[in-house]
Amino acid sequence: MKPSAPRICLAAVLLAACSSTQPATNNSDLAVAGSDAASAADLASAADLAGLNVDLAGATDYSSAGPQAFTTQMASAMLSGSTVPLTIYLPSGAGPYPVVVLSPGFGQGRAGYVPYGERLASHGILTVMRDDPGFLTNSTETAAQLTDLVATWLPAEHAKPSGLLSGKLALDKTGLIGHSRGGQASLLAATGGLKGKLKALFGLDPVDTQMGVGGADRARVALPNIGIPTAFLGETLDGSPAPSELGRRVSEQFDRIVSLYVAAKAGNKLRGQDIVVAAEKAGLTFGHMDVFHRLVDGKPELGPIFSVANIIKPGSFEMARIAEIETPAIAFFLTLPAPVGALEAWETMEPAAQRMADLLDGVVLDEERNALGRQRVQHIRDELRAYDRQHAAPPLSKSNRW
Repeated sequence: MKPSAPRICLAAVLLAACSSTQPATNNSDLAVAGSDAASAADLASAADLAGLNVDLAGATDYSSAGPQAFTTQMASAMLSGSTVPLTIYLPSGAGPYPVVVLSPGFGQGRAGYVPYGERLASHGILTVMRDDPGFLTNSTETAAQLTDLVATWLPAEHAKPSGLLSGKLALDKTGLIGHSRGGQASLLAATGGLKGKLKALFGLDPVDTQMGVGGADRARVALPNIGIPTAFLGETLDGSPAPSELGRRVSEQFDRIVSLYVAAKAGNKLRGQDIVVAAEKAGLTFGHMDVFHRLVDGKPELGPIFSVANIIKPGSFEMARIAEIETPAIAFFLTLPAPVGALEAWETMEPAAQRMADLLDGVVLDEERNALGRQRVQHIRDELRAYDRQHAAPPLSKSNRW
């Protein structure tokens, strides 16, 4: 019987947590994620379909929780200069245990992946999760943090004479699982700083497009040389666009960000539905990264003049639950160079922020989150005029006179 896609997914997860490049039958060497699990027969069928020469006869049935007791622990790690909260699903006992690091999809919190962590831990796989860092962090930076976690933080915690992870980690049995943007970040890490340090990788519907401000993320370039068992479920790095490409930046390179905030007045919140209405009245378009953009009239392909994101991580506005969203503020930001001049971009963004503040009964704040006053506005205008002069094309040289 041809296995269903979720069951093929589970066969791939076996590779992501195994202790060798071939699946084994030891409980601590096999793992399954999620609530749709596969029997040994299904896994064997999936392996046949994938062309793997693997004998899974007698493999443990992972269609239910395993026998291993475990605890759920909270920790934090300093990764690439940022403090990152972690959830660790820790099998009970002395260990050491194989390790899986699971990276969520764009804008997703680790709380949405609890069944994965619990199932893996119940079969003797120590699992580490973090929240997706959100819109203002691109996938290259996310991959750098993932690399720091696996290559530096986990070995340091394992080597401590005492502590939560002291002696618990089979570091030579480490795999990555990533969903959506987390899949992209995992691939970037596996083909970059973690190359040669992993046993396998499994992608759940990974993407391979620009994710987050300033990203230049293309995991597929190095994929042929990844050098470890790798499997995907879903789009398989086909570069499929986000639900909308409107507002996607033409270039990932920028040298300055100019920002403003519209904040709710004391004791109040900005409601999602009101934000949508105000954004439409201010001439914004909902698009790339699930945020709002002001596009160049008649030339949307040039990218956004500025964008508007939720100040609460991950920064996006999920339209399926927009009626539930409340936030203390929204962020307006433009990146330079922009599709128009720097001063023109500011003169487009600042009135839009004032307009939305009026519609939302909020206040406009500067980048330091102080009330935006005339003096600060004039200072910003002067800075952007200087930027425009500095980046203006040099004048054409005059020909010599006869």
